Amino acid sequence: HDFYIKNTDDNDLLLKNVMSNCECTIVDFEKKPIKEDDSVRIVVKFKPEVVGIVEKNVVVEANTVPPFTVLTLKGNVKK
Repeated sequence: HDFYIKNTDDNDLLLKNVMSNCECTIVDFEKKPIKEDDSVRIVVKFKPEVVGIVEKNVVVEANTVPPFTVLTLKGNVKK
């Protein structure tokens, strides 16, 4: 899944880290300043370990208030 984060402030947005809460979730993002009105893409790949309802979180750390934002993936994994 791709998440897009837009900078709506006049200061540069700096993504410091993007972390997942399990090894089954892989994240990729560019670590560069995001200028006002620009966006950055965070790519999240999920490799399910179980069948059924799943919910996984990805935490984005940035120079924002608050500094952490949680992105949630929810789905139903079928065999």
